[in-house]
Amino acid sequence: MKKTLITLTILINTLCYSQNFNGDYRSYKTSFQDNSSKENNFIEESEFKIAVLIDENQTEGSVAIQDPRMPNKLLLYEVVDYLGELKDNGTTNYLYKCLTQHLDNPIETTIVFYYTTDKKLSLMVYDDESSQVFFDLKK
Repeated sequence: MKKTLITLTILINTLCYSQNFNGDYRSYKTSFQDNSSKENNFIEESEFKIAVLIDENQTEGSVAIQDPRMPNKLLLYEVVDYLGELKDNGTTNYLYKCLTQHLDNPIETTIVFYYTTDKKLSLMVYDDESSQVFFDLKK
């Protein structure tokens, strides 16, 4: 009975979260820009694991990123609102307002999914202090 209840709960949660970007991804290239200290900027080729779970109304959910330099700590972002869609030069951008959950004092961030006409998906996380892009996400 317990297994059935757990399986049913997982199935219901999966059905409730049906937004286009939901799933587990890998990115093998990232760039980071620190707005106050340019010496902290970098481009790196490493495997980053990314999980996306956003509800069908696009107003709740979460994005988790596992940085290989910190394998035991997830960078967790709570989706609190959908900010809209922008089209620019063959790229459609989907913007989400988020709050960091991995910091002691959560800060407001924006997560942007970049979807190009050649069907490549990238993800950017940015706030007033910095931005980081995860290129060419693969399921």
